[in-house]
Amino acid sequence: MLAKRARLHLPIVVLTAGLLACNSTADDSNDTNGQTCTSTVGTIEGDIYYWGLPGEPNSMPAANALVALRKTKQDMPILGNSDESGHFSIDLAAGSWLVGAQDGGGCVSEKEQTITLAACELEKLVLVLDLCAG
Repeated sequence: MLAKRARLHLPIVVLTAGLLACNSTADDSNDTNGQTCTSTVGTIEGDIYYWGLPGEPNSMPAANALVALRKTKQDMPILGNSDESGHFSIDLAAGSWLVGAQDGGGCVSEKEQTITLAACELEKLVLVLDLCAG
């Protein structure tokens, strides 16, 4: 279920959109536009950049960056990678997740971000690798 991944910067953009795994129903009080969620999974998707958000000086996509997601700081992370354009998408169980990112050259996101993921929802993030060694 891991796809492409990545992580954080403080001006974080979080958008909630759409339904992932849904069945159509005729009359259900919990449906949205005729769709009822039947999944326990949601998706965290976004883009990773170096040194700033898109449009800021020196900002550039972080290709092949590593994203780490975990429930608590003590948990082993679920890992994934961003693609060549810095984009990632990960399907996860609904709940709260700590999200962080790094590259192979010593750059990391400043701190982990907490995201609350709902079943059948899409949470979008824009993440920045802003602490680089060297």
